[in-house]
Amino acid sequence: SALFLLIISVISFLTTLYSVDYMARHEREHLSRYYAPLLLFFASILGLVCAADWFFFIIFWEIMTACSYVLVVFEQGNAVNLRAGFKYVLITHAASACMFIAAILIWQFGPIHSFSFAASKEAMAHFAAARPLMVHLLLGLWFIGFVTKAGVLPFGNWLPDAYPAAPGGASAAFGGVMTKLGIYGILRVFCWMLPPSEYSQVWGLVIAIFATGSVFIGTLSTLPENIARDDSKRFLSLHVIGQIGYILLGIGMGIYFLPTHPSVALLALMAGVFHLVNNVCYKTLLFLTAGSVLFRSGTRDLNRVSGMGA
Repeated sequence: SALFLLIISVISFLTTLYSVDYMARHEREHLSRYYAPLLLFFASILGLVCAADWFFFIIFWEIMTACSYVLVVFEQGNAVNLRAGFKYVLITHAASACMFIAAILIWQFGPIHSFSFAASKEAMAHFAAARPLMVHLLLGLWFIGFVTKAGVLPFGNWLPDAYPAAPGGASAAFGGVMTKLGIYGILRVFCWMLPPSEYSQVWGLVIAIFATGSVFIGTLSTLPENIARDDSKRFLSLHVIGQIGYILLGIGMGIYFLPTHPSVALLALMAGVFHLVNNVCYKTLLFLTAGSVLFRSGTRDLNRVSGMGA
């Protein structure tokens, strides 16, 4: 949580500062529709990583989703953006429902009727010894909820449509921070709540397989012969999917090796987290740069902005 608090604090400051000039071209009465959800978005994700129970975690998660939806549909006259926002909120709320069901199940059937993470950790140890099917059900629900927000394919197919639709500062916050909260959830559940066991190996492998698929599909989608290569923000959004795959590949293999080779697991987890921090830095800067080019040129078409720095 401390690492994510640092990341969120830095990115929120930079993107808000960036937005001052970027949003100057919009009419003053429209700015409240941008700054209010943006600042509430940052407040919600700070609350999310500080939460110590599922009740507040899911509340902050839903606030984050609602605020990001408002930012995606900021240009209300753009039908493409409205469709992207609808797709985003539909898919992510379905994923949130999975997390909510998991929280209810662990409260209902756990040895302690509590939503706290500590009680959930104790419940997972209890289920691992006595109710293996419950462990797989809970991990499956959490997996869907978190990888959908992280943008892992096929669950994250909303991402290439939603991120380009948001204003420049919001897109940078999404690409730099929001997708990483799905990874935070995976680390919280699969590395902290779940005791190292055969379940770690099964689900570590599942995470690694889906991550590998995202690496290939996300990366291949950015090649010149494939779609939307000329739209700078869509190009970066597709690139997010591939890079999230790399991060989760390391984390998935780390989870897989936790029960048998702790030193290898530590190395893999460190690699995944290192690339997470690396990706936060450069992906935020890339989205801010794409927004700056759009601000100066009025277009996201890379073919029309060649020689701009000359």
